[in-house]
Amino acid sequence: MSNEHAPLLAHGVCGLSVDTAVCGMGGSEGTGEASTPNAVPRKLNTFFGVIVPTVLSMFSIVLFLRTGFVVGHAGLLQGLVMLLVAYTIISLTILSICAISTNGAVQGGGAYFMISRSLGPEFGGSIGLMFFLAKVCACGVYVLGLVEAILDIFGQDPVSASALRVLPQGYWYTVLYSSIVLLLVLLVCLVGAHIFARTSFLILLVVTISLLSIYISPMALTTPLNFLISHQGPGNQTLTYNASYTGFNGTTLRDNLGSSYTVDYSTGKVMSFASVFAVMFTSCTGIMAGANMSGELKNPSAAIPKGTITAVLYTCIVYVLLFILASSTCERTLLVQDYGFFQRINIWPPFVTIGIYCSALSAAMCSLIGASRILHALALDQLFGFPLAPAAITSSSGNPWVAVLYTWGLAQCVVFAGQLNAIAGLVTVFYLLAYAAVDLAYPTMYSLIHLIILLHSLPLQGGMKPNTLVLGFYDSCTPEDYFLQDPAFYESEEAGGDDFGVDLPSLQAHFPPVRHVESPRWLTPEEYVGIISDAIKMSKNVCLGRYFFQLQGESMGTKMDGAERIIDVWPLNLLRPGSTSAASVDVCSLFLLQMACVLNMASRWRHARMRIFLCVEAESSDQGWVVKEETFRELLRKLRIRASIKIVPWDSVVQLYGQKQTQDAELGELGLMRPAPALSEDFLSAVNCLLMEHSAQAAVRFLYLPRPPTHSSQSQQYLSQLEAVTQGLGPTLLIHGLTPVTCTEL
Repeated sequence: MSNEHAPLLAHGVCGLSVDTAVCGMGGSEGTGEASTPNAVPRKLNTFFGVIVPTVLSMFSIVLFLRTGFVVGHAGLLQGLVMLLVAYTIISLTILSICAISTNGAVQGGGAYFMISRSLGPEFGGSIGLMFFLAKVCACGVYVLGLVEAILDIFGQDPVSASALRVLPQGYWYTVLYSSIVLLLVLLVCLVGAHIFARTSFLILLVVTISLLSIYISPMALTTPLNFLISHQGPGNQTLTYNASYTGFNGTTLRDNLGSSYTVDYSTGKVMSFASVFAVMFTSCTGIMAGANMSGELKNPSAAIPKGTITAVLYTCIVYVLLFILASSTCERTLLVQDYGFFQRINIWPPFVTIGIYCSALSAAMCSLIGASRILHALALDQLFGFPLAPAAITSSSGNPWVAVLYTWGLAQCVVFAGQLNAIAGLVTVFYLLAYAAVDLAYPTMYSLIHLIILLHSLPLQGGMKPNTLVLGFYDSCTPEDYFLQDPAFYESEEAGGDDFGVDLPSLQAHFPPVRHVESPRWLTPEEYVGIISDAIKMSKNVCLGRYFFQLQGESMGTKMDGAERIIDVWPLNLLRPGSTSAASVDVCSLFLLQMACVLNMASRWRHARMRIFLCVEAESSDQGWVVKEETFRELLRKLRIRASIKIVPWDSVVQLYGQKQTQDAELGELGLMRPAPALSEDFLSAVNCLLMEHSAQAAVRFLYLPRPPTHSSQSQQYLSQLEAVTQGLGPTLLIHGLTPVTCTEL
């Protein structure tokens, strides 16, 4: 039980006071030193931090330059089907992200951070890598789209005599212009995300005005318009097309209902449903823009779900209306042969031009910032070793500028594709893989933790590493074979069969008979406690289960909804009354709460009542526990843990502990004297009576497991104390947690 008073780092959960123990978290034990991590300022609210970047990312280049491409090739009906499929896919992902992001506080790194803190960095790292590559490719798509829009206005054209068309065209010129634009994006991102967030609202206003002009123009332009469109064909020949704008026309709408896949003039390839969908889906890939800004959000757990859902609903309505407008007013030739046709049919074409430039530029910046944040989070977790180590470096303001440079370099490689449509399919593949992984991660997370709670072994896929060790309790009880007492086994034996596909002799062959009462134990107290100590040193969580053979209603045939069950949680270290103040929790307490909460999510425990007991010194002159109780209630609300809080006065128990013993124990922790003496039997009996008095009716109890002693000579004493405290309680799980399952660093 030494080092239980290891230095604590002060953190907050949405303004709440929470302590995170250094031990097991990379800090040095017993040194008396605590390092405070650099606090990155969080300045963005839901609107500016989530809704604005998400809307701009989803509008991006597709809104202005590929609406005609989709409707012209696929037709209105198939175009709407594509929208339905795309938004169904992203809706499932949004629900998963919302569920994960509201599971606790969220740091920078977006989806990677949320998943890696739920399933571990290895699982989250694979998803984060896919998101990073998808964001990099998306950045290239937006830059190439912006260059395409620039060349539509300023590119040299042999048919047009406009004095504005001065920029030479060609593959290498496209790469050059894209590199210049990407360099501009880099400079903005190096300044910081908060600067982009401020300017992004102005960009959204400009884009909104451009959209309004598109919706209003068909009402103002009531007369048909004819256009002459030219493209550079094979062999340097010029291809010319006659295209028309008809205004709202029933015949035009009817002609555009069906599909008519033809050659894409930008790539020279014949389009299909899949290739058109690949381009269209890039408009739906901005749903993570808000999640990727999680490190800059004031309250990411609330902002990410609310902002993302609002932005997605808004963009869906805009796209549906645009598809209907384009198919009702423009002939198919205009839609297929001029992807920037909105400029031709606008009451003032510069409206659309400015909108294209602003949306494409903002989407590129958002992708570069989002990708750099994911890369920075990957570097902090040291998943890829030395190559990514510099990406963990940040500026004094918290901007990961090295990760921005890494991302810019890869995006520069992407623009060598030269055409937007050429890499749109690759972007779609990356995002579909990443979204599928997120959708699989959320239900998998709870399934795996349920298995841990039910004390089952986890097969290794539970790329993830097991982080929890579950052991039976080491006590002086008479060994009994509870398999033989389980009706699932002896009833099937009497019936001549077995629901588990194994008869009793085979069962006993795989599970040897229990130790005879007179036979020596397989493990000595020193070896058993040593296992616990070694597991903690390896940063593994440890759970000790006692009396679980008394757990009722877990057999397969039991029809129990759990409504009559009670789950009791004692989150404070009962063997060290002075170790933590009332309503104050550390990593171990949070892990214990999380495990109890997950058990409450199991099908047979879903309706069970959870109670959390806080021990306070009611007669003490310090009545700060009243305020801290409210703080603890706020903590439960933020973590979405449904439980009632019970205040338990334990002044008489604390008196038995003794002030002098507390001082001696603290000196022992600092290494200034010999290890603390054994706790008195009266104190241990008082703690046991306290538990019996308040938790006698509980189905399961979750208790704080103190750290094992440093000296092996105290192993028997340690086990005796645990046995005395839990004597006769019924099913009890003692937990020492080191994994911050729920992040509290805000």
